[in-house]
Amino acid sequence: MTPPPHTLDDLYADVSLAIHRAEQAESTGDTGLAASRYLDASYREEEIAERLPAGATQGAIARRGAVSAALRAHQFERARVLADRYLGAEDAPPVLRARLLELRRAALQALDAVEALPDRIEPSARFHFAA
Repeated sequence: MTPPPHTLDDLYADVSLAIHRAEQAESTGDTGLAASRYLDASYREEEIAERLPAGATQGAIARRGAVSAALRAHQFERARVLADRYLGAEDAPPVLRARLLELRRAALQALDAVEALPDRIEPSARFHFAA
């Protein structure tokens, strides 16, 4: 049996909670948990964006939020893909397009930085055990 679909109000609450939890995790230095929570927020924002037109205020906020949260989750390819998808919407207002282009550039820069990392990272500490 499939659960009933979330209402928009449920999704808004889910986004707020995920962001709050991400910020709490960041404040304690748990970057892995923070990234996971931001990814949750990104998926919820994407669900909202699918239900609302880009030209509507809440639809624009959801699109911007989905991409921003993906970036904060270090999901750079997801951020780029979402930005490209949302930039393709004919009803996207100019302000939203400008912000999405900025976020897309940030995702591409992050992807380039990851690509520039060495293929193999050598450990900085070595341990020797005496028999």
